[in-house]
Amino acid sequence: MENLKEELAVAYFRVSTKQQEDEGYSLENQEAKTLKYAQDNNLKIVKQWSGSESAWKKSDGKAKERKIFNEMVEYVNKHKEINHIIFYSQDRMTRNIHDYTTIESLREIRGLTVHFSQTGDKQVGKLTSDKKMFGRMKENFDEFFSDFISEKTAPAMKEKAKTGVYPGTAPIGYLNNKIDKTIAVDEKRAHYIQELFQKVASGNYSMRAITKELATQGLRSKKTGGIVSKSTLYNTVNNPFYYGYFNWKGELYKGTHQPLVSKELWEKANEILRSDKPYITGQKFAFNGILRCGVCGCTISGGKYKKNKYTYYHCSQSKEQHKSPFISEQEMSERLKKIVSDVIIPDNIADWLEKGIMLYVERKEKSDKNIRENLLLELSQTKKILERTYQRELEEDNLSDIKKDFYRKKESELEEKLKKINKDLQKIGKDSKQVKQELDYSIQIMKNLSKWYEKGDYFDKGEIVKALIHKATLTKDNEIIPTYRLPFNMFASAKNKFGNINTSNGLGFSEKGG
Repeated sequence: MENLKEELAVAYFRVSTKQQEDEGYSLENQEAKTLKYAQDNNLKIVKQWSGSESAWKKSDGKAKERKIFNEMVEYVNKHKEINHIIFYSQDRMTRNIHDYTTIESLREIRGLTVHFSQTGDKQVGKLTSDKKMFGRMKENFDEFFSDFISEKTAPAMKEKAKTGVYPGTAPIGYLNNKIDKTIAVDEKRAHYIQELFQKVASGNYSMRAITKELATQGLRSKKTGGIVSKSTLYNTVNNPFYYGYFNWKGELYKGTHQPLVSKELWEKANEILRSDKPYITGQKFAFNGILRCGVCGCTISGGKYKKNKYTYYHCSQSKEQHKSPFISEQEMSERLKKIVSDVIIPDNIADWLEKGIMLYVERKEKSDKNIRENLLLELSQTKKILERTYQRELEEDNLSDIKKDFYRKKESELEEKLKKINKDLQKIGKDSKQVKQELDYSIQIMKNLSKWYEKGDYFDKGEIVKALIHKATLTKDNEIIPTYRLPFNMFASAKNKFGNINTSNGLGFSEKGG
């Protein structure tokens, strides 16, 4: 049976409160169900967004659109090939009438299909008048209901915060005591949070590595039982709750709950998070990220064995347990060498590329010259207009406030235009000779890949292999099958499948007979 072509889609997940993020509508849960829905319905998700911003924060009586929602809408409008948007449910789609009408417009004018992965429902084209009316009524009611509840509960919540008791859902590592309405330490999870702070403060681990390590040790979400995400742990480290304080409605309160870490450790961990210094990710392995297991699809990862002296590569087996060989670093280096040696760039192809570089440089110099001349002309004209504007302002007596505002606005616009022109001039400033040198150097490396591979250390070898291939599979028969990137797939194929390579008709190949 012929496979149907996948339709392109985007996905959007949101929670509007911290409580929803930690429990009921967790982003992880929404994402898992949405990805499965997409797979079942032959949809390919090309980009997804998630966020926990409130949909109806107020300022001067006007609802603010959420940043992430706007990014999603802008992306969909820009990419006309996308015909589907997937939300977890309708109340996860929008929670104010402005957002609702935006989606309505995308559906009716752009012709997008809107999906809800929780129920399997979808909306196509223009809805009937009654469905449209009920949809808008729901959005207006949700917005009103949220405002009403917020107004009625806010004073009581603030009084509770003043007594030192956090009014919301306890963060991970703590529990809400429903009997006395206080916050208690979660004995099952508190030690994971303490380890999180210690590892971050050490500076020796990435947040990704810590997330994976804590998941391996058994840290799970209270509500869903799923793995706690990296973003949740990042927010955990930022939260002053863990040293005995908490934020409520923009104010910091001293809590009555038991701290899990000292303020000194909390500050040290946050200093590391804010610093520009990259994390030391513990041990690094030269050939990580190259191979995947042909049995289960997991990564082939390096590890230290035999009293931490020797490096071997082995399937991570994060999906299932099965027999998998251990490959020493030396053997891995030798076996990956074939991926490099199979890529042969003939001299005539290299010559053709060098001629192409010369042509590219000539065209770039000509194009840059024209662009520069036009920009300089525009720069000169803009300066003259700005000078005339300044002069007119000086010549006029008793300027009204309106006229002053006009001149200031005009001057500001012209000054901004000058800045943009100067910025554009800088963009085309890269020397063409430098471009040629860089490309020439790249060709020399391509012509001598095997020599470069032999000369390099394990990490150099790993980088060369990663530059040549998208991925490689280690089959159950212990064979490595690579998938080359463009244009290296042509040169690798040329050695095994084609005869002489020529450039008489572009990058043509004369196939072997038989």
